[in-house]
Parts: sequence; C-alpha cells; structure tokens
Amino acid sequence: MLEEQQEDDSFTSNLSGSASASFSHDIYDKKVDLTSSSPQYFSPDPLESDINKISHHGDSSNNNFLSVPQINLPTRIAQPGLGLQHHHRAVKSLVHERFGKQQREEGSPRDQFEDPKSRLVSRKPQWKRLEDHVEEIEKSHLRNLLQDEERSQAMFAEHDGVYLDYSRQRATSKTMKLLQDLAKTQRLEERIKDMVTGKKINFTEKRAVLHTALRAERSEEIFVDGVNVVEEVHQVLDQIKYFTEGVRNGEILGYTGKRLRNIISVGIGGSYLGPEFLHEVLKTEPEGVNSALGYNLRFLANVDPIDVERTCADLDPEETLIVVVSKTFTTAETMLNARAMRQWLWDFMGNDKEVVRKHIVACSSISSIDKVEEFGTDTENYFFRFWDWVGGRYSVCSAVGAVPISLMYGFDLFEQFLKVCTCVSNVRRLENYERPTNRIFVGFFVLHKY
Repeated sequence: MLEEQQEDDSFTSNLSGSASASFSHDIYDKKVDLTSSSPQYFSPDPLESDINKISHHGDSSNNNFLSVPQINLPTRIAQPGLGLQHHHRAVKSLVHERFGKQQREEGSPRDQFEDPKSRLVSRKPQWKRLEDHVEEIEKSHLRNLLQDEERSQAMFAEHDGVYLDYSRQRATSKTMKLLQDLAKTQRLEERIKDMVTGKKINFTEKRAVLHTALRAERSEEIFVDGVNVVEEVHQVLDQIKYFTEGVRNGEILGYTGKRLRNIISVGIGGSYLGPEFLHEVLKTEPEGVNSALGYNLRFLANVDPIDVERTCADLDPEETLIVVVSKTFTTAETMLNARAMRQWLWDFMGNDKEVVRKHIVACSSISSIDKVEEFGTDTENYFFRFWDWVGGRYSVCSAVGAVPISLMYGFDLFEQFLKVCTCVSNVRRLENYERPTNRIFVGFFVLHKY
C-alpha cells in the first residue's frame, strides 16, 4: 500500500510539473459559450476557494497539488431526455411545415395565412369539449351505465350481417355526439374520400394509400397516375388463383416431382403479421379446418437460427414451398432468412438453380423484379407483385396474404375474406357517412384513433 501511495504521489507530481503556468491560466480563464458551434467545456470551479487559487498559482509549498478544472457537460448530456424532446419538436415542425405547404399548393384561400399548428386536433374547441367530458365519464361506472335501459338499447349498430354492441364502452349518447362533432371538424369524411379515390394523402412519401383498392369489385375504377389500379389488382388475384389452385390440385409439383404440402412464409413486420393473424382465425373455423387438411403453414420472421431450425423441423424440403415477402426484396432480416431457406433446399436436393425456381415464390413490388430474378426465383410463374401504395400493416389483402393463405386454405376462402373487407371499406366511404349506423362506426374510429 505504501509503494502504491508513493507511485500515485510521484505520478501526480510529474503531471503537475508537466502543466505550465500559462496552460493552467488558459484553462481557468476560458468561459463556456453554449451558442458557439464549438463550445469550450472548461470553466472555473465554483467550489475552489481564493486560497486554493493563490496556492496553486504562487505557493511553491503545494507543488504536488494539481487543480482539476470542472468540466461543464453539454446540455444534451447533462439533462437526459432533452435530445429526444428536441428531436420530437423538430419532427412536429417538419410535419406542420410540409402539411401547410401541401394545403397552400392546393390553393385553398382560407389556408393561405393560417398557422399550420392551428390545425392540430388538440387545438380545436371540439377536442377541449371532449377533454371536459372525460371528467364526467371518469366519475361514472359501467355498472351504472348498463342499468340505463334506453342507453343500452340505443348503443348498437348492424351492417351487412355485422352486429356491433358498444354498450359495454364507457360512453353515452353525449360522448358519441362529441366524437362525431370532432370527426366533422377534422373533415374525416373528406379525408376518407381522398384516401379511397387514390389521392396521395401520404405526403411524406408522396404516395396514395389504397389498401381499399385491394378488395374493390372488379367493375370499380380507381386511378393513380392515370392507371386503373383495380384492373391491376384483379390481374394479380387471377394469377394467384391459378397458381395456388395448381399447387393444391397437384398440377404444380416440386423439383423431385412430389406434391407441395408445406408452406413457409418468410417476412417481417406487416409482411407477416396480417397473414399470421388471419391464419390463426381460419385454422379453428370449420371451413378452414376442412380446407387445410393435409397442408401445413408456418411463418419465419425472426433471424434467430433457433427459429429457423424450429420452422424447418419435421418438414420434407421436397414437399415445401417458400414464400419470400419483401416489397423491396432488400429487407435485411427477410433476405437473411430467405438465403437460409434456399440453402436448406440446396442441402437436401442439390445445388441446382431449378430447385429455387420450383420451391421459392416471391411477393414484391414490380420495381424489385431484377433482385427477385437475381435471387433465382422464376419471375414468370412464381412472382406476385404488389404496389408502393400498399402499406405493410394493410398488406394482408394483397399478394402478401393472398399467396400463403390461398395455398393453405384455398383461394375461395381467401376471396370470402376479401368480401368481408369490402364490407368494412363500404361502411367508411363518404357516400354512406350520413347513415346512422355508419356514423357510429366512424365515431368509434375517431375514439380509438385519438
């Protein structure tokens, strides 16, 4: 211990001697300028007494004393969370700026001199009335609300065989009125119309948001950049029907001539969540149980090798079809798993390009067809496209969901699912908004949206 203390004293003495007087004065004379692009972070130590300063600068008896300057940390480090707040404000400002610019470009006279921040829903008086109403609702108990027979009888809706009982919500007729007032103030009906008619409401990417077109009737027309997208949607659906029925009928076989009975859908996020949820529903429905006999559907999203092993366990590669889902065909996790699946097929059936052409299907955007072909997939018969205006979380109605679900349960059952989705789409259209039933659906859309 004595030797260690002597070494520490020696080190301190050497370090003190290596710092010149001018260096020490420079350190203590510098000030912090937070507005400077290159701030100096050294400042005088407020705890240092005048006696210490004198002994440091002039008293030779304290040669072994090294005065350590206080380090003034940048605000973003000294105050945790401040950086996130700055980022949040910057993002909000950017959105307001772009939204305001978009509205001005549309030439609306009343918006030309309006502050974009004034459009915030939380600034509206209808929002304030809802906030005040919350205090009323919080004082109520669902048990008491359900004893109001008139309220309970009124709080239900029915549309096209779908029955909605919302009397178990902590809401009253006044709640619904306030929600509908807010929806009208926010021009929700107008915005729904913009969406379903192909207007590019995704202003950050300058794209339409047309998942509703994925389940539109064949006779409908919705144009985006001069192209009737409904016609394209049904071309792909016809292609999927032909392919999936061919697989299930035994007309389309694997590399070794065996029937394809196992399906592994490889994707991540919206590219697998929707189809997996739909699979969870259908696999216990009587019609789903009957149509899925003899088939097996699994999903692979995680890049953990254990998950890959579990997914492939007890499956015969010669009877397995891999469905790779990626809009850009560059998603890191998806492509890593896709290459693992390709290698799995090669390990059992040989390193032949025909193995990939017979066992790997791709669902991707048309702009990614070169990458799909480079991967080895047969782009003539095993490639099913979807579009940039299909968001990941809404993609279950596209090839993303249609291919794996139709392979597992048959295209007819998937088509029934599309018809149900069409029913929901029709509820939210502008021309139906004035119907009392649909105002209720829209009201609850706003309630759960905000």
